[in-house]
Amino acid sequence: MLVEDEPTVARALASFFGRYGDVTTANGVREATRYLEAGVAFDGLIVDWKLPDGDGLLVIRAAREQDPRLHILMMTGHLDAACINEVHTLRAEYVAKPADKRNLGDFARRATGLVSETDIDEVVRAFRHRYGLPRAEERVLRLTLGGAPRGELAERLGVSENTVKTTVRRLLRRAGHSSLDALRAQSLAGASHAPS
Repeated sequence: MLVEDEPTVARALASFFGRYGDVTTANGVREATRYLEAGVAFDGLIVDWKLPDGDGLLVIRAAREQDPRLHILMMTGHLDAACINEVHTLRAEYVAKPADKRNLGDFARRATGLVSETDIDEVVRAFRHRYGLPRAEERVLRLTLGGAPRGELAERLGVSENTVKTTVRRLLRRAGHSSLDALRAQSLAGASHAPS
């Protein structure tokens, strides 16, 4: 869920985070807490500090009551030591606007369970070393670890569906997995558990 009262910023952030999944937007504390009180489950919460109807910390506190493990990011243009310390106490992350897209992408990957680019590189290197992956299989692995749905692989790779099917079968046979989901799950356990 994205809690941001500035419409232009909200649209830009919703578009950015939309790459990682569905984005629910709220323009203030009341709307955000209604979602939380209704029990709507979110992978992550991105909240502005200064909102028209209150303080973003109220949303973070309400979210923590609902889900102590929820990934939360406070994003604001107001730098305030007390706010930063409170965000830390609430086990959330803090970033100043304008936020670097890499930081936002890393947060989104952590929240949605996708591995970071660094982890993807490590896993691909480990698979390449262990299995001697051809370039086509390496590209499928990289996209899969990044969260690309199987149905989008052909389009992203610029090849036919049959080529993707053949490449995926070879990759799975090589790695000893029954599905791309199983292969991806192994990598989500951490790059340190990847084949070496």
